[in-house]
Amino acid sequence: TVETCPPYLFFTDEALDRILKESYDPQYGARPLERYLERQLTNALSRKLIAGELPDRSTVVLKPDSDTGLDLEVER
Repeated sequence: TVETCPPYLFFTDEALDRILKESYDPQYGARPLERYLERQLTNALSRKLIAGELPDRSTVVLKPDSDTGLDLEVER
């Protein structure tokens, strides 16, 4: 189960650059980063988990998508 064998998350350098570009705002501190990660990462991982697309010991590779978000690729 995911509780005992959580997925490994791998962020490409391009994904990290995208996260910083889309969420950095010195006026508001970490709040925009938290919101961005919730929208782009937490929600997407939750959908994959519910759909059964996140097997035990899987690796999730995060890459920038063609817009302003992230793509999640599951490697088994």
